[in-house]
Amino acid sequence: MQTSQPALSCHTRGRRPYSKVSALALVALTALFLVAAGVPSAQAQTGFTGTKGKAVSATVDVSTIAREDALAPSSSTNEPRVIHRPYQPATEGQVPPSATRVKPRGTTTTSSVGTGAPVPGAEETGAPLVPSPAPSTNFQALIDNQQFIPPDTMGAVSERWVVTILNDRMRIQDRAGNVVSTASTDSFWLPLSYAMARTFSTFDPKIYYDRFTQRFIYVITANSRSANSAILLAVSQTDDPNGGWSLFGVDVDATDTLWADYPSVGYNRNWIVVTVNMFTNAANAFTRPEIYVFDKAFAMAQPTPGTPPSFTKFVGNNTGAPSAITGSTWAPSVDADDASPNKLWFVQNWNSTSGLVRVSTLTGSLGSLVLTPGTQFPQSPESWFSGQVLLNGGWALQANDAKTAVFSTYVDANDSRMQNTVFRRINGIDQLWSTHTVFEPNVHQPAGTNPNSVANPVNHSAIQWWQIDATLEPGAFTTAPLQRAIIEDLTANNCHNGAGALKTAATCTPSGTFYAFPNVAVNNTGDALLGFSRYNSLSWVGAAYSYRESTDPLNTFRDPLIFKETTLAEGSGRYSKSGNGEVRWGDYSAAQIDPRNDHHFWTIQEYAAPRINGGATSVWGTWWARVQANTAPTTLTGQLLISEFRESGPAGNLDEFIEIYNASLDPITVQSVDLAGTGYAVVTSDGTTRCVIPNGTVIPTEGHYLCANSSVGGYSLGGYPAGNGTTATPDATYTSDIPVNTGIAIFRTTVAANFNAANRLDAAGPSTEANPLYKEGTGYAPITTGFTTEYSYFRLRSKKDGRVIDNNDNATDFFLADTAATNLNGFPNLGAPGPENLSSPLFRSDSAMVPSLVAPCVSSSTAPNRVRTGSPGGFLDIRRRITNNTGANVTRLRFRIIDITTAPWPGTSVADLRAGTSTDSTESSPCGGSLTIRGTDLETPPAQPNGGGFNSSLSVPATVISLGTPLAPGASIDVNYRLAVAVSGSFRFWVTVEALP
Repeated sequence: MQTSQPALSCHTRGRRPYSKVSALALVALTALFLVAAGVPSAQAQTGFTGTKGKAVSATVDVSTIAREDALAPSSSTNEPRVIHRPYQPATEGQVPPSATRVKPRGTTTTSSVGTGAPVPGAEETGAPLVPSPAPSTNFQALIDNQQFIPPDTMGAVSERWVVTILNDRMRIQDRAGNVVSTASTDSFWLPLSYAMARTFSTFDPKIYYDRFTQRFIYVITANSRSANSAILLAVSQTDDPNGGWSLFGVDVDATDTLWADYPSVGYNRNWIVVTVNMFTNAANAFTRPEIYVFDKAFAMAQPTPGTPPSFTKFVGNNTGAPSAITGSTWAPSVDADDASPNKLWFVQNWNSTSGLVRVSTLTGSLGSLVLTPGTQFPQSPESWFSGQVLLNGGWALQANDAKTAVFSTYVDANDSRMQNTVFRRINGIDQLWSTHTVFEPNVHQPAGTNPNSVANPVNHSAIQWWQIDATLEPGAFTTAPLQRAIIEDLTANNCHNGAGALKTAATCTPSGTFYAFPNVAVNNTGDALLGFSRYNSLSWVGAAYSYRESTDPLNTFRDPLIFKETTLAEGSGRYSKSGNGEVRWGDYSAAQIDPRNDHHFWTIQEYAAPRINGGATSVWGTWWARVQANTAPTTLTGQLLISEFRESGPAGNLDEFIEIYNASLDPITVQSVDLAGTGYAVVTSDGTTRCVIPNGTVIPTEGHYLCANSSVGGYSLGGYPAGNGTTATPDATYTSDIPVNTGIAIFRTTVAANFNAANRLDAAGPSTEANPLYKEGTGYAPITTGFTTEYSYFRLRSKKDGRVIDNNDNATDFFLADTAATNLNGFPNLGAPGPENLSSPLFRSDSAMVPSLVAPCVSSSTAPNRVRTGSPGGFLDIRRRITNNTGANVTRLRFRIIDITTAPWPGTSVADLRAGTSTDSTESSPCGGSLTIRGTDLETPPAQPNGGGFNSSLSVPATVISLGTPLAPGASIDVNYRLAVAVSGSFRFWVTVEALP
């Protein structure tokens, strides 16, 4: 937060402030758009263009509505609202004329997994199955509040936040599961409801986190079987879901005769794509699919009211023709690599008897988009049943209250619509991963054969998954998938008789394990995770997943692992919530890669929680799990950064260093990408490797690695900080001079032949650097004078969350300062170098080291929170309480200045402040009692005769916090930041916290 006011004020970086206004005040009204109707015209036989429309826009602030909801919680005593079961067309897609039975590549048969060992009669390939890894983290998401059936389980995880979105609520947690806020779905969408002049009854939420833009994307539909049917889209305005969101609404039918059901969501660099199934209001008959393509950049740019985003709309039909915009549930791809900005794929469950799915593509650019249905038809060698409501309102089995015998209530598993599609470019291969629930008999049937008969009835649900070569586009031809298999128990039997009824108890005993509602995620090395619900005749419904390593045998996943289910000690988990005669479950789930490293996984799943009201009421629950891939994550561009450096200093041209920083939020273990490499190389643009970070080196989260010139007359800052144990001795050294204004890069190898853009992790170079491999963007402004001053280039940090900034543009990412505010490159700034090595304190977020006022009963500008002495000149003392929320003893504590109004004096009405050392004091508190306020030391070297500025650090002395006298978990310390006032005026002052461990 920047302070700009006549009186001196400041802010020690804390949580982002939010305006305290009501949801009504947040509404930004715009005009309703008119839907352009009609079937799009054909191009090149199978290419279709869409029609244009505009959405309605509004904004909402989650922190505001969460506070309001907490003050006035829902007190509804009505029966839970039943969300309708997803509707489907009466018929499936037509088989393309060229369809012939094919087999997946690389295998002669399919693979089934089930109970751990090969099931008798199951088709099995490769080595014996092994267990899936246990979760590294798992915690409660949301529990049933008796308002909705079912929850429609959905969530997304960012680098910092875990967001759960259900039909009734959204919950924001940190990645350890601590609840930050909870708000109702109705409150979230209320501003858009006003903007569109209609009441919302929402259903089918979907949410995703785009790690490339660091934004959440949230889609939901509203008003089933209603003239007011709408698609609603929300995009977070920053990476923090607790703050502002931009809201957009689309009236799906200007004639008010159709409504939209079951949104599916995908995106790439340029587009956000939402597909829906359209039904008539009167008869609820399937009419067509519709596809909406939004301008992603515009939606994320926080458009001002009155300028809502335009979109392109593709309107389909119900012909079922192979090359038509037809069929239900087009599952659009999520581009997990940001590698396909002008192409997006769709996968559909197409014809189950023929074992076919259909792939379609969206290409072009905004304004000239082309939708091409039926670019390929991947085929399974086996057929499946697409699913419908059978057997006492459900399909899958569950135990009775004793959990020892089968109970007669079956849980619905819906149908075989495609659940999600992921696009990945792995080892140069463009591929699509998709999954869906299928229904099978105990003896599978070949493609082209109806899988259901009285002699061999379809009697269990299973999960089918696909890996598809995205580059194949033969048109109306069947293709072989790269991989395809089914997760199932071939002994499972719900006693379906093949004719829509149950066999008698005398002739059939229900048994086995059932699977449904899958979602697939794939990491950067080709490992995959399938999350799903798991049902069993002797257990209650559990949350589960299966893991696949890229080197596992083709067409296999490892054994399912149940990470949450109700135990006998907790009570009965039997689930019997009926909606319209069906025991409703699902309707889907979520799995994703961890955005911190694009390697580990998260999944949120539904489970049957303990019954309440004396066992009379069923309860669903949702639960998160983080699963670490067994393979080592690949260090990615943007995860290991050049964070600070200089190429000369007061000791001469050899007084230089290069600091490397782990920005990934997970420890990085260095491992060269090639067999000959011995680590990661730090290289200058003359091709010289200056230092190597050896294979096996672990750089902690927010940690550093320091390279420096060890020649005589070289690096001179090894004693930083004096008096508190140096943390600036080099981790690796070199001896040859780096000429001033030379570009630097770090590569994932030490093999010079492989120093290329694909292996480059980061670069920093001046605008005068000729080799673009050794700079990002246009480069920073080069030094033209003052080569022997105490200076450094260092990365700016965000005043939003304190993390380093990496815009892939050296000119905006780096800042230059020195201890004399010398005009070195046209931009003079007072500050100091602050190199850090592997043993240095680590950046700690506000949730780990929590800042607050030392006297919370008075304002931040009132003593003792802020004290001004001696005017003109004198000092400004800013006091803050720092609470250790790391869960461990803190043995070292310091604060780094990331923004300050300082020399050279900015001009009229702006303050010029210089950080310095302060001493302890004891003062009375207006809140009662007394305060012991600890002084902080301006850390040296270098000497800072003009006071501290940008990048300077203030530390709590070792006599106060050390290994022998740590700050215990949960304990607090009150500290003082002393600023000498060279010129009074309005000012900015921001610090970040660094601590050990």
